[in-house]
Amino acid sequence: MILNGRLVPACLVLAPEADGQTITTIEGIADGERLHPLQEKFLGHAALQCGICTPGFIVAAKALLDANPSPTEEETRYWLAGNLCRCTGYDKIIRAVLDAAAEMCNSQLSSLNSQAPLNSQTLSTIHSRVES
Repeated sequence: MILNGRLVPACLVLAPEADGQTITTIEGIADGERLHPLQEKFLGHAALQCGICTPGFIVAAKALLDANPSPTEEETRYWLAGNLCRCTGYDKIIRAVLDAAAEMCNSQLSSLNSQAPLNSQTLSTIHSRVES
């Protein structure tokens, strides 16, 4: 779960410690009926099978993308190393997270372009971060 913006193992947090804190679990990732891009990409990349590990991977991936919107594959693998999956292997999961990161960065770029014109230097910096 994400506790006050920090990824923590839910099984090690006592209820009194969480009282009054900001908590995000898998149930809070979607926006009503609209899935979060991570959830959509997990489905699209078939990055799940039995589903037992899926909530943990998605919450951990969200914490990663909150901290680093454009992670490398190595950073993604390192960040998710604490989550275990016995069914899918990890490549589909990593691809889903990286694809979601790219989609989210492109979406932010599109909204920035529609709000105010950006100079060419700023655009090339943003594009290089999205492509890396």
